[in-house]
Amino acid sequence: TLYYIPLLPLYRLSKNPKRRQAVQLLQSVCCYLYHIAGISYYRQRDTYLFWMYEMVSDWITSDDENEETPIYLAEIKQAEQIGDFMEQKIYNHHNLTHFKEHLKNFKAKDSFDNDCFMLARKIFSLYQQYPNATIYQNLQSNTETEEYESDTIVSMEKYISFCAKGKGLLFQTLFEAVNSEFQECTTMEEPIVIKTFDGSNITNNNLDFENRLFPLIEELIYILNNF
Repeated sequence: TLYYIPLLPLYRLSKNPKRRQAVQLLQSVCCYLYHIAGISYYRQRDTYLFWMYEMVSDWITSDDENEETPIYLAEIKQAEQIGDFMEQKIYNHHNLTHFKEHLKNFKAKDSFDNDCFMLARKIFSLYQQYPNATIYQNLQSNTETEEYESDTIVSMEKYISFCAKGKGLLFQTLFEAVNSEFQECTTMEEPIVIKTFDGSNITNNNLDFENRLFPLIEELIYILNNF
Protein backbone atom coordinates (compact mmCIF):
# COMPACT_ATOMS: atom_id res chain seq x y z
CA THR A 1 0.00 0.00 0.00
CA LEU A 2 1.21 3.48 -0.92
CA TYR A 3 0.17 5.93 1.78
CA TYR A 4 0.34 8.99 -0.46
CA ILE A 5 -1.83 11.81 0.95
CA PRO A 6 -2.99 14.14 -1.88
CA LEU A 7 -3.10 17.86 -1.10
CA LEU A 8 -4.40 19.38 -4.34
CA PRO A 9 -7.93 18.17 -3.47
CA LEU A 10 -7.66 20.01 -0.14
CA TYR A 11 -6.66 23.15 -2.04
CA ARG A 12 -9.71 22.82 -4.31
CA LEU A 13 -11.90 22.22 -1.27
CA SER A 14 -10.58 25.41 0.33
CA LYS A 15 -12.06 27.40 -2.58
CA ASN A 16 -15.56 26.33 -1.56
CA PRO A 17 -16.85 28.69 1.17
CA LYS A 18 -19.40 26.07 2.27
CA ARG A 19 -16.55 23.76 3.25
CA ARG A 20 -14.64 26.22 5.44
CA GLN A 21 -15.03 24.19 8.65
CA ALA A 22 -14.18 20.90 6.92
CA VAL A 23 -11.04 22.50 5.46
CA GLN A 24 -10.01 23.74 8.92
CA LEU A 25 -10.33 20.22 10.33
CA LEU A 26 -8.45 18.58 7.46
CA GLN A 27 -5.67 21.19 7.69
CA SER A 28 -5.37 20.41 11.41
CA VAL A 29 -5.14 16.70 10.59
CA CYS A 30 -2.46 17.32 7.95
CA CYS A 31 -0.56 19.68 10.27
CA TYR A 32 -0.46 16.92 12.90
CA LEU A 33 0.75 14.36 10.35
CA TYR A 34 3.39 16.80 9.07
CA HIS A 35 4.78 18.12 12.37
CA ILE A 36 4.13 15.37 14.90
CA ALA A 37 3.75 12.06 13.06
CA GLY A 38 6.70 13.00 10.81
CA ILE A 39 5.25 12.31 7.37
CA SER A 40 7.47 13.67 4.61
CA TYR A 41 6.36 16.31 2.12
CA TYR A 42 6.96 15.85 -1.59
CA ARG A 43 8.20 19.40 -2.18
CA GLN A 44 11.12 19.05 0.24
CA ARG A 45 14.29 18.35 -1.70
CA ASP A 46 15.60 15.57 0.53
CA THR A 47 12.48 13.39 0.14
CA TYR A 48 12.00 10.36 -2.06
CA LEU A 49 8.88 11.72 -3.77
CA PHE A 50 10.59 15.03 -4.63
CA TRP A 51 13.20 13.02 -6.50
CA MET A 52 10.56 10.84 -8.18
CA TYR A 53 8.52 13.85 -9.33
CA GLU A 54 11.73 15.39 -10.69
CA MET A 55 12.59 12.20 -12.53
CA VAL A 56 9.14 11.90 -14.11
CA SER A 57 9.27 15.59 -15.11
CA ASP A 58 12.66 15.02 -16.78
CA TRP A 59 11.25 12.06 -18.73
CA ILE A 60 8.34 14.11 -20.01
CA THR A 61 10.34 17.20 -20.97
CA SER A 62 13.08 15.18 -22.68
CA ASP A 63 10.67 13.04 -24.76
CA ASP A 64 9.25 14.14 -28.10
CA GLU A 65 6.07 16.14 -27.65
CA ASN A 66 2.74 14.41 -28.17
CA GLU A 67 -0.90 15.22 -27.45
CA GLU A 68 -0.47 14.34 -23.76
CA THR A 69 2.59 16.57 -23.18
CA PRO A 70 0.63 19.80 -22.45
CA ILE A 71 -1.50 17.90 -19.89
CA TYR A 72 1.62 16.55 -18.18
CA LEU A 73 3.29 19.97 -18.12
CA ALA A 74 0.17 21.61 -16.66
CA GLU A 75 -0.05 18.93 -13.95
CA ILE A 76 3.66 19.32 -13.12
CA LYS A 77 3.30 23.10 -12.75
CA GLN A 78 0.20 22.63 -10.61
CA ALA A 79 1.92 20.04 -8.40
CA GLU A 80 4.82 22.42 -7.79
CA GLN A 81 2.97 25.70 -7.26
CA ILE A 82 -0.02 24.46 -5.27
CA GLY A 83 2.24 22.01 -3.43
CA ASP A 84 4.41 24.89 -2.18
CA PHE A 85 1.32 26.89 -1.22
CA MET A 86 -0.30 24.00 0.69
CA GLU A 87 2.92 23.25 2.57
CA GLN A 88 2.77 26.78 3.98
CA LYS A 89 -0.84 26.16 5.00
CA ILE A 90 -0.28 22.89 6.86
CA TYR A 91 3.06 24.09 8.28
CA ASN A 92 1.22 26.75 10.30
CA HIS A 93 1.10 25.61 13.96
CA HIS A 94 -2.17 27.52 14.34
CA ASN A 95 -3.82 24.40 12.89
CA LEU A 96 -2.59 22.32 15.82
CA THR A 97 -3.21 24.80 18.60
CA HIS A 98 -6.82 25.25 17.45
CA PHE A 99 -7.46 21.59 16.57
CA LYS A 100 -9.66 20.99 19.64
CA GLU A 101 -11.52 24.26 19.08
CA HIS A 102 -12.23 23.39 15.44
CA LEU A 103 -13.70 20.06 16.55
CA LYS A 104 -15.81 21.66 19.27
CA ASN A 105 -17.29 24.30 16.93
CA PHE A 106 -17.84 21.97 13.97
CA LYS A 107 -21.36 21.55 12.61
CA ALA A 108 -21.76 18.88 9.94
CA LYS A 109 -24.04 19.81 7.04
CA ASP A 110 -23.92 16.48 5.18
CA SER A 111 -22.26 13.07 5.05
CA PHE A 112 -18.96 14.48 3.72
CA ASP A 113 -18.74 16.90 6.64
CA ASN A 114 -19.54 14.06 9.02
CA ASP A 115 -16.81 11.86 7.51
CA CYS A 116 -14.28 14.69 7.97
CA PHE A 117 -15.40 15.23 11.56
CA MET A 118 -15.25 11.55 12.52
CA LEU A 119 -11.77 11.18 11.01
CA ALA A 120 -10.47 14.36 12.67
CA ARG A 121 -11.87 13.29 16.04
CA LYS A 122 -10.06 9.94 15.84
CA ILE A 123 -6.81 11.63 14.80
CA PHE A 124 -7.12 14.18 17.62
CA SER A 125 -7.76 11.38 20.14
CA LEU A 126 -4.61 9.62 18.92
CA TYR A 127 -2.65 12.87 19.18
CA GLN A 128 -3.87 13.35 22.76
CA GLN A 129 -2.91 9.81 23.75
CA TYR A 130 0.45 9.82 21.93
CA PRO A 131 1.48 13.52 21.75
CA ASN A 132 5.04 12.82 20.58
CA ALA A 133 4.67 9.57 18.64
CA THR A 134 6.00 9.39 15.07
CA ILE A 135 5.63 6.80 12.34
CA TYR A 136 9.34 6.02 12.82
CA GLN A 137 9.30 5.41 16.57
CA ASN A 138 9.32 1.61 16.26
CA LEU A 139 11.46 1.39 13.17
CA GLN A 140 14.24 -1.14 13.74
CA SER A 141 17.19 -0.16 11.56
CA ASN A 142 20.17 -2.24 10.64
CA THR A 143 23.13 0.07 10.01
CA GLU A 144 25.09 -2.57 8.11
CA THR A 145 22.16 -3.33 5.84
CA GLU A 146 21.46 0.36 5.28
CA GLU A 147 25.05 1.02 4.26
CA TYR A 148 25.49 -1.81 1.77
CA GLU A 149 21.96 -2.52 0.57
CA SER A 150 20.12 0.81 0.82
CA ASP A 151 19.03 0.57 -2.82
CA THR A 152 17.18 -2.67 -2.10
CA ILE A 153 15.20 -1.34 0.89
CA VAL A 154 11.78 0.29 0.69
CA SER A 155 12.18 2.76 3.56
CA MET A 156 9.05 4.12 5.22
CA GLU A 157 9.38 7.63 3.80
CA LYS A 158 9.21 6.08 0.33
CA TYR A 159 5.70 4.72 0.80
CA ILE A 160 4.28 7.18 3.36
CA SER A 161 4.25 10.79 2.17
CA PHE A 162 2.20 13.79 1.14
CA CYS A 163 1.82 14.05 -2.63
CA ALA A 164 0.16 16.37 -5.15
CA LYS A 165 -2.88 14.32 -6.09
CA GLY A 166 -3.89 10.70 -6.52
CA LYS A 167 -5.36 11.00 -10.01
CA GLY A 168 -4.32 12.18 -13.47
CA LEU A 169 -1.58 11.36 -15.96
CA LEU A 170 1.26 12.63 -13.79
CA PHE A 171 0.26 10.56 -10.78
CA GLN A 172 -0.31 7.45 -12.91
CA THR A 173 3.20 7.76 -14.35
CA LEU A 174 4.62 8.44 -10.89
CA PHE A 175 2.71 5.47 -9.45
CA GLU A 176 4.09 3.14 -12.16
CA ALA A 177 7.65 4.45 -11.65
CA VAL A 178 7.45 3.94 -7.87
CA ASN A 179 6.06 0.43 -8.18
CA SER A 180 8.71 -0.44 -10.75
CA GLU A 181 11.41 0.70 -8.31
CA PHE A 182 9.88 -1.22 -5.42
CA GLN A 183 9.84 -4.45 -7.45
CA GLU A 184 13.64 -4.30 -7.48
CA CYS A 185 13.77 -4.12 -3.68
CA THR A 186 14.09 -7.07 -1.33
CA THR A 187 13.20 -5.50 2.03
CA MET A 188 10.42 -3.25 3.28
CA GLU A 189 10.81 -1.17 6.43
CA GLU A 190 7.89 -1.49 8.82
CA PRO A 191 7.30 -0.67 12.49
CA ILE A 192 8.49 -3.59 14.65
CA VAL A 193 8.53 -4.22 18.38
CA ILE A 194 11.21 -6.59 19.67
CA LYS A 195 10.75 -8.14 23.10
CA THR A 196 13.67 -10.03 24.66
CA PHE A 197 12.86 -12.78 27.14
CA ASP A 198 16.21 -13.00 28.91
CA GLY A 199 15.21 -12.47 32.52
CA SER A 200 15.25 -8.67 32.31
CA ASN A 201 12.09 -6.59 32.49
CA ILE A 202 9.98 -6.92 29.33
CA THR A 203 9.18 -3.56 27.74
CA ASN A 204 5.61 -2.42 27.34
CA ASN A 205 6.26 -1.24 23.79
CA ASN A 206 3.49 -2.09 21.34
CA LEU A 207 2.20 -1.06 17.93
CA ASP A 208 -1.11 0.42 19.10
CA PHE A 209 -0.24 3.85 17.69
CA GLU A 210 0.72 2.50 14.26
CA ASN A 211 -2.23 0.07 14.13
CA ARG A 212 -4.59 2.99 14.66
CA LEU A 213 -2.81 5.63 12.57
CA PHE A 214 -2.28 3.74 9.33
CA PRO A 215 -5.99 2.98 8.71
CA LEU A 216 -6.77 6.64 9.50
CA ILE A 217 -4.25 7.76 6.86
CA GLU A 218 -5.99 5.48 4.36
CA GLU A 219 -9.32 7.02 5.37
CA LEU A 220 -7.92 10.53 4.85
CA ILE A 221 -6.62 9.57 1.40
CA TYR A 222 -10.03 8.16 0.48
CA ILE A 223 -11.85 11.33 1.64
CA LEU A 224 -9.51 13.63 -0.30
CA ASN A 225 -9.66 11.52 -3.45
CA ASN A 226 -13.44 11.15 -3.47
CA PHE A 227 -15.06 14.31 -2.12
